[in-house]
Amino acid sequence: MPEIAASTIAAVSIHDAERNDDETSSIGSIPPDAERLLQEEMMKLSLQDRNRSQEEIHGVSCLAVEESPSLLKKSLHELDLRLNGEKIPTEEKKAYLKSQELFANQNKPTYVNTEEFRLRFLRSQLFDVANAARCIAKYIALASELFGEIALQRPIRISDFSKAELREFRKGRYQFLPYRDRAGTRGRRILSVFPDQEWEKMSPILRTKIWLYLTYAAGDDIEVQKYGIVVLVWFDTAWEHLSKRPLVSAQNSRILSPCIRVSSIHICTPDTPKYRFRRSIMIMRLGKEKSRVKIHVGTEALFLLAVYSLFA
Repeated sequence: MPEIAASTIAAVSIHDAERNDDETSSIGSIPPDAERLLQEEMMKLSLQDRNRSQEEIHGVSCLAVEESPSLLKKSLHELDLRLNGEKIPTEEKKAYLKSQELFANQNKPTYVNTEEFRLRFLRSQLFDVANAARCIAKYIALASELFGEIALQRPIRISDFSKAELREFRKGRYQFLPYRDRAGTRGRRILSVFPDQEWEKMSPILRTKIWLYLTYAAGDDIEVQKYGIVVLVWFDTAWEHLSKRPLVSAQNSRILSPCIRVSSIHICTPDTPKYRFRRSIMIMRLGKEKSRVKIHVGTEALFLLAVYSLFA
């Protein structure tokens, strides 16, 4: 994605102002199905949680837990007990148990037992120990399935992708913007997704591998662990062909944010029947992340302004 210059923003603002009113879509033009899904998800939250969620989406405040040495020590201890106890069914933590077996029987080091690794998940789940333990089990299972047994011993690396996969990776359909979110004072990273013809050609497995690698790599920054990331999904307005496969598949929707917290999701799409249907499918598959969604409907000019507002 090219850098967005101030002159470009000014130009699209003028162009936007000259368009007919019927070309500009407001929140009222969101299709009923998508709107109802978002409303239902928000109504599940208490008034306080709803306000806190909205404030975090806009960068006004952050849900990150204030940390202290005693909290970290207590949470890490409880997490270890839960991972190695019977709270999580053995069937769901086979990969985790295998990582422990490698560590104990073959004297192979595993990053899974480090405090740094486990704190990622505690922070992503706002120190909910039960959720953090389940996320660790799911992450280890998926990482080992996609990258092999090496993912049980060390973090996944860019070198774990094949040459063919790297060629697809470098096309930039998934990438972190060079700027951080300037709303508030936290400086959240912005992960952009560009579903277009190049994205369409990628296999769902490769999409998941790239997503998993990028979100884990972003978590090397402790500030990102605490304050999460912003996800920007930008549909190419010139692309009329829509895949029958959803952007968020049944497989990767369950690991949308296993080791890092998604504090907001911005979906930019044209206002056409095809994209209304696509938005509804995406929202349905986002699960509990629905309360983090903001939809921007309109033309490319509006999308440029939406992106610019994230880091201006």
